[in-house]
Amino acid sequence: MYHSAPFAFATLAARSYNGLLVIQDRFDPEELLALIERHRITSMYMVPTMFVRLSAIARRSAVSGYDLSSLAHVSHTQPPVRPTSNGRLIEWWGPIISELYGSTEVGFHRGLAQAEEWLAHPGTVGRPLASCEVRVFGEDGVELATGESGEVFVRAKATTDFTYHNKAEARAEVERDGLITCGERRIPRRRWFSLSLIVCAT
Repeated sequence: MYHSAPFAFATLAARSYNGLLVIQDRFDPEELLALIERHRITSMYMVPTMFVRLSAIARRSAVSGYDLSSLAHVSHTQPPVRPTSNGRLIEWWGPIISELYGSTEVGFHRGLAQAEEWLAHPGTVGRPLASCEVRVFGEDGVELATGESGEVFVRAKATTDFTYHNKAEARAEVERDGLITCGERRIPRRRWFSLSLIVCAT
């Protein structure tokens, strides 16, 4: 349970769907494949580092025999995954991989790209969902037009407000017009968001 996102998804699966949780003591890509086969795992939440390590062994003959047919949905989030790693996993596992954009401050699912959308726009984290407002500002504080590169600010309608413990000034620094930034910058991509320069806000 290395982050709030997998913890939240695991809690939801266990409490709402009576799901079996399979947790590795330490991530090992080939052991993961064996666990998927043994427990018939259907859904996973991952980070790009895992994708990189899995893609590195994807073409080894030793891993081709694992039965991964139970997998129905794999999602991952921050930081942006390498296009080669994501593409290789989609090629290997099929169009079951989705990329999410969110943060602890603004919640999950601020952006979403299904496998087919990602293949059409490699590197994207998807389009903003209807449940949130996303705006991009330049260094001068002026809001930028669609397709221009700048810092991403987000407000989620269903997410409660927050503050950083004993750091009121840090909380003020990440807000603009009621929206929050975690330091990402948008790379020009029309309405599809691609991100770079991931910086922790605290």
